Amino acid sequence: MATEDENRWSWFCHETNISSEAGDYGAYMTECTVNFAAFLLHLLFVIIACLVLIWRRWCCVFRNVTSPYLIKWPGHNTRWVLSFMLMVLAFASLGEGFLTEAARKEPSPQLQFYLPACLLLIASIISVLYYQLAENWKSPGLLWLLLAYWFFCIVINVMRITHLLQENMAGSDAAILWIAVLMLVSYILLLVLEVHLVTHKIWRIRGKQYDTLSSESNNDDMWYTENCVSFLYCITFWWMNWLFKLGFQRPLEITDLGSLPKNHRAEHLYEIFKVDFQKELEYKTSIGKSPSVWKVFLRVFKGEIFWAGIIRLIYELMCLVGPLALNGVVAYVIAYGEEKNSDERLKQSNEMLQGIKLLKMYGWEEMFCKAIEAVRKLEMSSIFSYNGCYSFNCKFCGPVFTSYPYITGTNLEPNTTFAALSLMNLLLEPMYFVPMVTSLLVNTFVGVRRFEAFFAAPETERSHEIHWTEYFDKDKKKPTNHVHQKKRQNYFANEKTPILHANGTDYESVLSQTDQEATLLTRGLKCTYALKIVNGYFMWGSDSSASILKNINLEIPYGELTMVVGGVGSGKSSLLSAILGEMTTLKGSITDSSSSTGVAFGAQKAWLMNATLRDNVLFGITYNKGRYRKVIDACALEQDISILPAGDMTEIGEKGINLSGGQKQRVSVARTMYSNKPIVLLDDPLSALDVNVGGYLFRKGIMGRLRKANRTVVLVTHQLQYLQQAEKIIVMEEGQITFQGNFDDMARSDPGLYQKWQQDVIAATDSELSDGLSGAGSGEDSAADERALLRRRVTESVLKSQPEQKSSKGKLIQTEELERGSVSADTYLYYARNMGMFWAISFLFAYMLLEAFNVARNFWLSDWAEAGLDQNRTVGGINQQYVGSYIGFASACFVLAMVMITSSLCSTWNAANVVYLRMLRNITRAPNRFFDTTPIGRILNRFSSDTQIIDTKLIITLGSLVYCIWNFVFILIVNSIITPIFIAEVIPIVAMNVVIAVYFIRSSRELQRLDSVTRSPVFAHFSETLGGLTTLRAYREQKRFFGTLLKRIDTNNTAFLYLQAAYGWLGLQMSICGGFIVLFVGLTTILQATIFGNLDSSSVGLALSYVLMVSYRLFNLVRFAADTEMQMNPVERVQYYADVPTENYGGKEPPSDWPSRGAIQIEHVSVRYDESLPPVLQDVTVCVQPGEKVGICGRTGSGKSSLTLSLLRIIETFKGKIMIDGENIGLMPLTTLRQRLSIIPQDPILFTGTIRTNLDPTRSKSDQELWNALEIAQLKSIVSEFDLRLDTLVSEGGENFSVGQRQLFCLARAFLRNSRVLIMDEATASIDYSTVYAVTAKVVASAFKDKTVLTIAHRVSTILESDTIWVLSDGEIVECDSPEKLLATESSEFYSMVQANK
Repeated sequence: MATEDENRWSWFCHETNISSEAGDYGAYMTECTVNFAAFLLHLLFVIIACLVLIWRRWCCVFRNVTSPYLIKWPGHNTRWVLSFMLMVLAFASLGEGFLTEAARKEPSPQLQFYLPACLLLIASIISVLYYQLAENWKSPGLLWLLLAYWFFCIVINVMRITHLLQENMAGSDAAILWIAVLMLVSYILLLVLEVHLVTHKIWRIRGKQYDTLSSESNNDDMWYTENCVSFLYCITFWWMNWLFKLGFQRPLEITDLGSLPKNHRAEHLYEIFKVDFQKELEYKTSIGKSPSVWKVFLRVFKGEIFWAGIIRLIYELMCLVGPLALNGVVAYVIAYGEEKNSDERLKQSNEMLQGIKLLKMYGWEEMFCKAIEAVRKLEMSSIFSYNGCYSFNCKFCGPVFTSYPYITGTNLEPNTTFAALSLMNLLLEPMYFVPMVTSLLVNTFVGVRRFEAFFAAPETERSHEIHWTEYFDKDKKKPTNHVHQKKRQNYFANEKTPILHANGTDYESVLSQTDQEATLLTRGLKCTYALKIVNGYFMWGSDSSASILKNINLEIPYGELTMVVGGVGSGKSSLLSAILGEMTTLKGSITDSSSSTGVAFGAQKAWLMNATLRDNVLFGITYNKGRYRKVIDACALEQDISILPAGDMTEIGEKGINLSGGQKQRVSVARTMYSNKPIVLLDDPLSALDVNVGGYLFRKGIMGRLRKANRTVVLVTHQLQYLQQAEKIIVMEEGQITFQGNFDDMARSDPGLYQKWQQDVIAATDSELSDGLSGAGSGEDSAADERALLRRRVTESVLKSQPEQKSSKGKLIQTEELERGSVSADTYLYYARNMGMFWAISFLFAYMLLEAFNVARNFWLSDWAEAGLDQNRTVGGINQQYVGSYIGFASACFVLAMVMITSSLCSTWNAANVVYLRMLRNITRAPNRFFDTTPIGRILNRFSSDTQIIDTKLIITLGSLVYCIWNFVFILIVNSIITPIFIAEVIPIVAMNVVIAVYFIRSSRELQRLDSVTRSPVFAHFSETLGGLTTLRAYREQKRFFGTLLKRIDTNNTAFLYLQAAYGWLGLQMSICGGFIVLFVGLTTILQATIFGNLDSSSVGLALSYVLMVSYRLFNLVRFAADTEMQMNPVERVQYYADVPTENYGGKEPPSDWPSRGAIQIEHVSVRYDESLPPVLQDVTVCVQPGEKVGICGRTGSGKSSLTLSLLRIIETFKGKIMIDGENIGLMPLTTLRQRLSIIPQDPILFTGTIRTNLDPTRSKSDQELWNALEIAQLKSIVSEFDLRLDTLVSEGGENFSVGQRQLFCLARAFLRNSRVLIMDEATASIDYSTVYAVTAKVVASAFKDKTVLTIAHRVSTILESDTIWVLSDGEIVECDSPEKLLATESSEFYSMVQANK
């Protein structure tokens, strides 16, 4: 019987293990029977599955699913992981079968040892392919075959395990049992998945064969399909191939990338972070602790962090397989034979850029540049230290190998030596990144602490009133009055509201308010007042020591005009800020009817967006042509719009740079009118307008549009001629309300106060008294006269470029430059030149010599290890021969490593420093026009993000690239020496790597550029939003701007995520190529050592120890090559700014006492802003005597400011010359010219620091001189009240002082310069009449008595005391004489200007 069975199974088993004692049961349970059953099951499944797929694809009519997105069935990823696990077990079983067959040493093979495993491998591949097609075709009915297959696999595997347990498997044979157990577990889990799918897809939704695509999958431009493809496509980054193909064909555009899936959008991440942070805040507040952002991060991203850590751990453990296996292979062969400084630098850079125009006027740009350079020096010292720690790592294994024989008393042997060498190579890589990881952790901890402090900081008091979706009472559709009352004793305990608290729902739901809603809002008011403050005490910020506003009791009546007047610093603007909730309430209550709808607010310094003029007026509200045209007419903007290149669709530059101050203010007021909000707050909008335009705006806009619409208007003003038009007047003094009532009440209740105002009005000018306004024609004429200036400012880009496409008409801000293709060789040469040639050459050759000596040392180690196999030699004798030379090699490597590190650090550090300083110095010398057409956020991007990449990343990447190049070259050399056939094997693989590298670099380079370019709009929008926060919060427009910011972040994240995915794609391709190299080298060396016998074991170990790192080196080589090119892109961008044309700062120095008299002679001067633009001054000839006081007037755009700017050479003359005290200013250095003259600009700017440094940044004046200057500027009493007096801190932009006070500080600053020539450009526009009178009488007539003073003014009264009046029109001086003579001539232009407003 045994003989018949033996013959039956001989083709499969050759011999059987059937025992006669085992009986029938034993016969069925033999190993051969089980293996044959498994073989038969796998074979049948393969055949049936293939037939079913063919039938389903070609012989069955079914609905094709054309969507490129895959709707994954439940357990999709788990199935793929289990299938991969089953394939690995099949490989292990196959390998175990071959080893068992080899151990038998029988001539006839037994197919049972490897044929079932081979078919299992094929069946595993077919099963996952079968499942994937069923999923693609939406055919759950195909799952029945898989369910049956896994069931029978379990049955057969149980039989196998039972048999193996009966055989008492032990020792090395236990591996067979463990493989069988793991297979059983895999089969059971796969069966559970099939049962779940059958019940879910067939029984529970029978008849619904095709699932519906999600709304996100239906998005036509969502091409980031990482989560919408199969597991195999995901882990191999196959879904990225279209991007690399497109990037290879042409440069990528941001529109090529499409949109992001929801789970990667900023909105989604913000929402989940907000929810968890709110929970953390509530819990920590209940126990009296601060919230932990770390815990929020871990809760929100715990899944991603956990699985990323597990996968990385598995990868690192798998990396140990190579060195450990190397021991066995060699033994087998032997048997045969940097934050603080960076933050400060960016802060100073931002402040310098924000005030660059004033710095140029004062000639202070070099001084501020040097201050930034000083901070940069500290920053670069930190970077040098950090990169030194990063570069210095242990690459020297000499002490390990030299001490090993003495410690163990045994010889070095190849298997031990090269296994240890490979492990040390693996350890060196993590050690190389220890400093970087440490720095990142430190920066992360610092950043998180900042976030925690920021999130826990108190918000503005009215931020909690914002309801993004509910603006009206749901039942009655009426506004709800809101009372917010802050008690001093509990405010700080309860108002630490996190900044995220105010935001509610989807950010894409943009707030809009229709006309009907606005009308309903106005008519629905039932109270007698629009706003009420009771016993209010307010201060700036929770850290302030004293209240700014005290004992405020105020009622603002509905539908009436309320005017707020008072001296400079009296608290007028602060009162509006308190109403808006921008101040901290110490005591009292505020009641208003606009808590949910917001108020219309026109700031004293008009804030405009970088958008079209229409968008600035609409401000997110639906366009209504009729209402819009009426608003434009009321604000005298029709003539301005008519001469714009694209009408009201013309782009307004950042901060409204292409509009005059008056035009910006009128656009701001137009925004308040169009909003139709019931309450309108206007903070001194008339100060920037001349009397004609101001009168027109007041009559047609404020009194016409606003008052006739029954809207509540609160107007802060210094224009006292309009007081009689107000229903209520509020007088502020020293932060308190000293009077409130109408004009007649003021005369009756306090005659002294009334007399004071009357005197101020008379002092201003009789022509500006409130005796009525003239017809509309005066305002219209004034608006028409502004056309010249407006045309100059907006046609610069039009005349220079003449765009062909209609869509670009009216575009002012230039599109950010974006290079295409490879980074030019000039950029690399530019960087190399900044390195220094000595350091650059040392940098390249030090790496090469270091690798050469490392190879020589390892060859010597190979000979040493091979000598250890000689049993006839003693340990001492071998050590004596090899240790000394090995120490010599190690010492040489150490010295070369020091040279390499030093040259690398010095060269790249020097390049980073020089590149930055060249950009900084060039930008500070760029003409003013460059800053007009370039957003500050774009420049800051160069100073922040691009500079950081050059400072920290490029320094490391460049060194790593050179190291990888030489390392890979020597890997090829070593393996070519040991096995020459390796050259033939590696050529096709290297060629494949080159193709992959080209594909990757072309696409990744463009992705990096897109990442850089799309980051600038984020900075620009964020900077713009911060500049207008008060306006945004007043209008309740935070959500719309927040939504825009998130969209811009999403755009930037799209490029960033594709770039990171590209790295994953590259890593996979390089791992595959590296795996082939390891396979070929391993087979070649083993065959050459065992079969041909011409290779010793040490050479095998050396070759394999090098080649084990080839996959990692290949990946790093291509990645660092791509990173270098991508990180040279910031060098390219910084180089562009370093080459921006600059002003001519050279020239011949004038005498040291120049100007000594102040005589000015302008001879036939013509001035233009650019060569392509028409002149703004034409053939102007005029003389100014020493000490003469000249008043300059004219309509807006007549050339007044251009004339004074030409004196400072802010704009250059192209014809004629200007002489001051006999010296031609065009031939002298710019810095000298601007520092010898003084100017008080219309837009006053203070810088972060102290009052002392703002008055005297050169520290050359004594305290007495500073106090004298403050007394002359009417500021001594104010500064004396501060605890720190002259050392009182000034916030960024001087925001802790009113605009009027800032103008007075600029006056004090000009007095301290003691220049013989002073220019006052609307220097008193934001100052009340009493202070103006004091300034003009005391300062100009007394302090500047012997100075030459040129005064530009809208208020005619401020220049009536001048010696000479210049009247400009269309760039020409049409009148030049004393004011008395001009007023005596009724036909004079000056006379008509004075009389126009009588």
